[in-house]
Amino acid sequence: MKFPLHRLVRWLHVYLSMFGFVAILLFSITGLTLNHAEWFESAEPTTRTATGILSPNPVANEIEATDIDKLAVAEKLRELHRLGGYVHEFQIDQLGCTVIFTGPAYSADVTIDRRTGAYEVAEESRGTVALLD
Repeated sequence: MKFPLHRLVRWLHVYLSMFGFVAILLFSITGLTLNHAEWFESAEPTTRTATGILSPNPVANEIEATDIDKLAVAEKLRELHRLGGYVHEFQIDQLGCTVIFTGPAYSADVTIDRRTGAYEVAEESRGTVALLD
């Protein structure tokens, strides 16, 4: 059976046009949500703060900065406060440590006092549209 060329061209035209329409629709919607986020989400993100004390203190001053088990500290903080994202940065200085967790539409900053093990968590999350963007 012979397949006429005009049927093939019509079939290609229909399906390529549908694909092009979906691509243009996707780019137009994401363009609006990225450039005008204030139209779709509240301007202020949801914030939550918490404090606590790491016991036993894994970041004590007498320990050298290279001896601190960063993974154990980060996982303990995740366990205590259900923090999301991944560890973006872990800074250690003489007086304290800073751990920054980031993820899509999410961030959490933890500051730890090396002398006492006391810490403060500042968690910030945005809405669904920011997550999709």
